[in-house]
Amino acid sequence: MAKKDQTMNPGKMEIELKEDEAAGTYSNLVMITHSPSEFILDFIAVMPGVPKAKVVKRMILTPDHAKRLANALNDNVAKFESEHGTINSSMIKWTCTCTADLNRKRKEFRISITNIQF
Repeated sequence: MAKKDQTMNPGKMEIELKEDEAAGTYSNLVMITHSPSEFILDFIAVMPGVPKAKVVKRMILTPDHAKRLANALNDNVAKFESEHGTINSSMIKWTCTCTADLNRKRKEFRISITNIQF
């Protein structure tokens, strides 16, 4: 059936949004890492006065899709600013020490974070 639908409507795709995803997930910080084959975006909810933040979503993208996403975000920010004015971001820079279990080996690394607004 999928082939028939694609033949009848070339270049069109039906996208399903499940009810539990429709409300969205709040995030005010994204940490991005990459390897030669993928980009990993960890969406995090940082709450004022709470010493521990939580990764609320992790998205894994191919390098090609990551670049298309970056271009789409740049385009949409420009459109938003032309309609609503410049987005003012505070430039706060801080460094945190994070620990991760990578392949069952505990690694500690430091991350510098900018553009966080509370």
